[in-house]
Formats: sequence, structure tokens, C-alpha cells
Amino acid sequence: MKKARIVMQKQLVNQVYPPFIIDEINQLVDIVGEPVSGEDVTADPSLLEDVEIVLSSWGGRN
Repeated sequence: MKKARIVMQKQLVNQVYPPFIIDEINQLVDIVGEPVSGEDVTADPSLLEDVEIVLSSWGGRN
């Protein structure tokens, strides 16, 4: 299964991806780790190592 990571402002994750949506996404991909912000990824690009799909929203990565 492909690996995915949520990249967006952490306080918005549950609004954009509520638990029932995460359950459906988990049937399609393996979500890697906890959600991270775009700033986190800028500071440490290895957070996306081996990730094939980024799940995001507006402002997820500037």
C-alpha cells in the first residue's frame, strides 16, 4: 500500500479530515506518522522520506 502523510496546520486536521474520512483514507493508503505542518517539513524534509502521497489543504505547504 502507498504511504501518505498529512501536511497542514495541526489545529485544522480534524476539521478537514474528520475521523470517518481518516478511516476511509486508511483503507486506501498507510498514513505515516502524526500530521506535520509545512514549517515542520521545511525544517526537516526527511519527514516526507518514503512518502508517496501528501494529504493537505490550503496553506499546507507554502
